[in-house]
Formats: sequence, C-alpha cells, structure tokens
Amino acid sequence: MISIFSITVSAFDDMPSDWSTPALQSAVDNGLLTGDGNLLKPRESLTRAQMAAITARAFGATVEGDISSFTDIPENAWYRSDMAKAYQMNVFRGDGAGHMNPNNAVTREEAFTVLARALCLDENASDKALEDFSDKELVSAWAKGAVSSMVERGYVNGSNGKLNPRGNITRAEFAQVMYNLISLYIDGEEDLEKISEANGNVVLRAGVDLIDGRSVQRDLIIADGMTGKVTLKSVNVGSRIVVRGSVDLAYSGYCSEIAFAVSDASLTLENGAEVEKLTLPDGMTVTDNSKPSTPSTPSNPTTPSTPSKPETEEDIWTEFH
Repeated sequence: MISIFSITVSAFDDMPSDWSTPALQSAVDNGLLTGDGNLLKPRESLTRAQMAAITARAFGATVEGDISSFTDIPENAWYRSDMAKAYQMNVFRGDGAGHMNPNNAVTREEAFTVLARALCLDENASDKALEDFSDKELVSAWAKGAVSSMVERGYVNGSNGKLNPRGNITRAEFAQVMYNLISLYIDGEEDLEKISEANGNVVLRAGVDLIDGRSVQRDLIIADGMTGKVTLKSVNVGSRIVVRGSVDLAYSGYCSEIAFAVSDASLTLENGAEVEKLTLPDGMTVTDNSKPSTPSTPSNPTTPSTPSKPETEEDIWTEFH
C-alpha cells in the first residue's frame, strides 16, 4: 500500500541550525508541518488552528466532526477541516461559550492537555506528579490532571524546576514535543523494519493491517485514520496499545494496557494474549480466545522509561533572543 503521507521535503529558507533542527525536519518529513511557502516560521507562537492541523496529521485523522455551533470558524478558513477533525478526535472541545479561538496562541498547558487526550491519558489524575515544580500552582485547574499525566510518563520535564504552564509555545517547541512523543510513524510496510530502532511511541497511521512478531518499546498507537481489520500477532508492547481508529483489532502478545478512544471498534484477544488492563468505552465488548491461564511474567517485557531523547539539548523552553 502507498502511504498517503509521502511528501517531497523542500528546503525552507528559515530552517534553523540549532537544537530544534532534527525535530523540525522530522515534522516536515512526516507531514506534520507543511510551512507557508518556503517558510516554516519556527520561532512564531503556535496557534490553536495550527495545533489542530498538526495533531490531525500526526494521528491520520480523516473524519470531520460537526463544528457548526462554533461561531468563530469561517466556512472558507484554511483550518476549518483541521479544526473539525480535531473536534471529532475529542482533543479540541471549545471554550464552552461557542468559540474555538483558532487564532489564539497556544499555552504549554493547552498543548499538553491536547496531547494527553490524544494519548488517552487520565485527565482526572492527581496532581502529585507536579509537586516538584515551583510554579505548579500556575497550572489551571482544568489542566492539572492532563499535565500531571504527561509529567508522570516522562513527556514533560519543564525547565529549571518550572513548567511555565501559561507561557506560549512556539512552532519549534511543539515540533520538539512531538519528536519526543512519537519515535516512528508507520505509513507503509517499509516502515515496519524501523520498529526495532524506535525508542519511543509508535503510531500506526496507514498502509499496514498486520504486524507480526515485532516489539515496541513504549506505546503503540493505532491512529484515527485506521479502519477495518488490524492484526497484531505476537507483538510485545513495553507499555500500552492505544486504539484511536475504528478498527477490528485482533491481538496476541504482551502489553500492560489496551485503551480505546472510540466505541465503534472491537477487540479479539487471540491465543497467547497477555493484557494486564483493558480500558473500554461503555458498551464495548471483548472476544477472549486466549488461553484461560494465570498470567505469567512475560519473557521480554519492557518497562517504560523516560524517553531517551532529551526535550532539547538545552530544553524545549529555551527562549529565543
């Protein structure tokens, strides 16, 4: 199958040569950033519309939600489709007053909350993981659970003991966050050979409906754009399988959790499946064809660890001067 995300990378006149270069190049290579003509504008503050576009692209979203009730998204706006996809993904929810605020700059706590939702992390988690940050009280009440979950899993480290949750995040910084978060996008059979090299999360985005005998170090995310039958045969996952697409998943192997973001999916546990925890939407059922035996210690589990890539050489919160 041909990847729908294959692009030709062109040179951008403002591509920096600093800590952000690998992350920005990765974002371009994987279709997250398309730039404005020959400009990437890495030092500009990320807007909500831009974050919606990047998130939808990262998770291969294709279905648009009904955003007709929001009054600030013009019919002809370049970002309307992306905002509708992010809304359907349930990572964007508006401000409660009928606005999406597409042109507003994104704060760090907003960015972390959107990504926590995309990863199906607990938005109601305790704020215990925030205790070591001197500005923890600045994290808004609505964001504390999500930010805490991101910190707990090692995706957010802060800088100099601070989270700076209400500071704006630049396009380069957000590219770096995504670079830390996702090590590999699978868009075709050829990408399967790269799984063993991926030291972080892997997103199954397109072009593959069978993964056989592979190991994933952290999370394996089945993206929004995936549909139909997906088989993971003897696939050991160091942490979780996150199912965002409306798929019929058949699984054998070991993982700590399978979490579903959608209710119109199904799960069949095949012989040899060892899953410590299932997180299912209301009404979803599971077909269990695995052996009814007491789970044993897996032969090669991988305990999730802090991502090996630093957020940047200096930290993603480096200020530009």
